[in-house]
Amino acid sequence: MKTILVLSPHLDDAVLSLGGMMAEKVKAGQSVLVYNLFCAPYHGPLSPAAQRLHEGWGDPEDITALRLEEDRRALELIGAQQIIGDARDLIYRQSMQGDWLYSSMEDIQGERNPEDNALVSAYFSRLSGMFSKEKFEISAPLGIGGHIDHVLTYDIGVLLHQNEYCVKFYEDLPYALREDYLSARLASIPKMDSEIMLFHLEQLDIKIEALHCYQSQIPSLFETEANMRDWMRQQALRLSGRADMGGEKVWIID
Repeated sequence: MKTILVLSPHLDDAVLSLGGMMAEKVKAGQSVLVYNLFCAPYHGPLSPAAQRLHEGWGDPEDITALRLEEDRRALELIGAQQIIGDARDLIYRQSMQGDWLYSSMEDIQGERNPEDNALVSAYFSRLSGMFSKEKFEISAPLGIGGHIDHVLTYDIGVLLHQNEYCVKFYEDLPYALREDYLSARLASIPKMDSEIMLFHLEQLDIKIEALHCYQSQIPSLFETEANMRDWMRQQALRLSGRADMGGEKVWIID
């Protein structure tokens, strides 16, 4: 039985998008690892985009440490293991000259700075050296919404697939709740086949409980906890098409 390795751009993406599947796999005795790629601790000056996001997150003294702890508690509820990458979130990344790679909020879902291309090859080399294709099944984001870090992680997943790893691409939530984001992304990438990963409602409850751990993120992602709970439950039941099971959609390259 292969270990599930979920590539998560940030400290919440794996649980948001695949929390039900992860909890189901753990209950069945399968090991699940979550590799958070762009979450390295950062203490320093803030870009305008970072300043705006920090305000929305309540301006805590050490947001990266807070988010790491939120994710640790969430993954503990699910039963998955946490791995921390050494690359910064794009709102903290700077050029060799010290300029912000992504200064404004608009840049976050805009055009990739060419300096970031090195992150794809670096993470591919690291992951392929750490995890064998015989022992691991990999989940990577589809890149819905166009967030630069999500698309970088998608590109890493494609490289792993091209090197004969078993890779499934998950629909990024909450971005996938927007039909315009979903259809635009599917139109921009090669055709894939889709699959619904089913899980019991007990695991849906665990997913929602785990999402409560991300208190710094709920206002910006969902406005309220009630919205988070309702939207996640509605999405899971819609995808499963059943009253007794939840579902999360993944895509597989032909």
